[in-house]
Amino acid sequence: MISDTILATQQMYRMLLDLSSHPGKIETFRDETINETSYSDALIATTNTLFDNEIAFYLENDQESKVISAITGAHRTNIIAESDFVITTETLLSTAQLLQLNKGTLLSPEKSSTLMIEIESIGSGYLYRLTGPGIKHHTDLQLSISPEIIEQRTQMCEEFPMGVDFIICDKDNHIVFIPRTTNVEVLK
Repeated sequence: MISDTILATQQMYRMLLDLSSHPGKIETFRDETINETSYSDALIATTNTLFDNEIAFYLENDQESKVISAITGAHRTNIIAESDFVITTETLLSTAQLLQLNKGTLLSPEKSSTLMIEIESIGSGYLYRLTGPGIKHHTDLQLSISPEIIEQRTQMCEEFPMGVDFIICDKDNHIVFIPRTTNVEVLK
């Protein structure tokens, strides 16, 4: 069982590296994971892979925070700006919350937050065009997340290397990564 867990974590890590190198590429998480939350297996497998006892995360739900802390060793913070990761859903996320994310500094851009957001759908909804490193010409991507959130994210990433990274999952266990280096244009 332990070796299965380690193998699954290694496979998920490789998937996340590939997704971060190819913004807009969609992968599907197909493994089983222990999940006692309302979030998708893909999102929980991502926390299991990226979180450890040095990670501070923000999640509004107390019970689900306790589950993630117990599995990963990460600790919950009540202050969004102090978190390494923020876990939320598209229905709970507001532009006001997004503005609280830590963008890092010019000297320490690695101190920025990563937003892990579960949305209704990857593959349907609003149409976005992604350009930048890791994308040959452009990649078009449909997401159910509102253009207001994407436009706010774009503003937060204008002063590179500062900005925030998005890891987006949906209930069907699709995953997409949008790093701060990626330009996202709202098409419709």
